[in-house]
Amino acid sequence: MTNHVKLWGGLGNQLFQYSFGKYLEKTRGVPTNFFFSRITPIKKLDLNYFVKNIEFSSENELKSAGYGFISPLTERVCRKLFATLPFLNRKAHIEKYSGFVPEFPAGKVVYDGYWQSYKYLEAIENELRSELRFDELSFKNLHCLAEIKKDNSVSMHIRRGDYLLKANQQLFAECSLQYYIAAVREVLTRVENPVFYVFSNDVNWVKDNLVKVFDKGTEFVFVDNSALTKSPVADLYLMSLCKSNIIANSTFSWWGAWLNNNPHKIVIAPKNWYNGALNETTKDLIPAKWIRL
Repeated sequence: MTNHVKLWGGLGNQLFQYSFGKYLEKTRGVPTNFFFSRITPIKKLDLNYFVKNIEFSSENELKSAGYGFISPLTERVCRKLFATLPFLNRKAHIEKYSGFVPEFPAGKVVYDGYWQSYKYLEAIENELRSELRFDELSFKNLHCLAEIKKDNSVSMHIRRGDYLLKANQQLFAECSLQYYIAAVREVLTRVENPVFYVFSNDVNWVKDNLVKVFDKGTEFVFVDNSALTKSPVADLYLMSLCKSNIIANSTFSWWGAWLNNNPHKIVIAPKNWYNGALNETTKDLIPAKWIRL
């Protein structure tokens, strides 16, 4: 028997899905293959930077599990049906809400979801950290690399852009200016002479709103590796090298903080990740040692 885990979304989501597949391998003792969604096909698999030889599920394997779809519409309809009426396909598990599931029913072989829980990573942490390594030599002209290694560096991820779209605002809570002000002040009480390295798709907003709140003794540096072919991986690498991290409600900066191997790191995460009751599902997303503001 082989597990089949769907890959979809950006690099942060891909890392959670890949890790979940490795978790299944370890806990079930059978291999995991991966497959793409027809609804949201991945144009660029950034995960390939870390994992060169990903095993993919064949069309026949997916069809035999009742999960081989000929079109995005078919997948969308069947996915909703299987989530609502799971007896229609007892081989597929459709994740309804984020959160750790300690045990899956026997017979499940297809897994469709995000699997955003640090608890899936705990059983395979050593293997993951060994596998998800960055090769500094694969990057050229990496902005701020030397300074980040030298300073009491703190990454700060401020994601606006697509998060300002109405559909995303209905789902995700806003990481407000007040959140980032509180996070910077928290770090200033705990870290001597920190330097805040800002990763943002809205630099002007950060300069006009956040930076001016603090005196000139608080140092902000804006990181820009957008010209690089592997820009997302480069930014993730630099976040992981920072001594501490302030993250957005984004799986991308979540992974930047998790991959940070500093045993004394301070990680600050937003208390409100989603809007409404859905935010309760993040209890398994943020490790207990991280600070939520």
